[in-house]
Amino acid sequence: MALKEFNWNDWLDQALSIGSVGYWVKEFEIDYFNRKEKNDRTLTTWNTDYKSMLSRLNKSESLSERVLIELIKIIEPWETG
Repeated sequence: MALKEFNWNDWLDQALSIGSVGYWVKEFEIDYFNRKEKNDRTLTTWNTDYKSMLSRLNKSESLSERVLIELIKIIEPWETG
C-alpha cells in the first residue's frame, strides 16, 4: 500500500477460488471421521444430520457464502435435529 501498488483484485480472486462444494463436503467428512470413531452412531449422525443437508448443494459449484445462505433458506425447521 505504501508503494501504491496494492490491488484488491489480487486478493479477491484468491478468496473466490476456494474450491468446489464437493471438495469441501469431502474434506468435512474426512475431518469428521478423523475426530470421531467411525461406528453406527457416528455414521448415522453423518448421514442424517450432515450428508442429507449437504447433498442438496451443487457439488460442482464454487463454495461461497451465498451458496450456504441459500441452503439455510430452504431447510425447514423440523428437518434439523
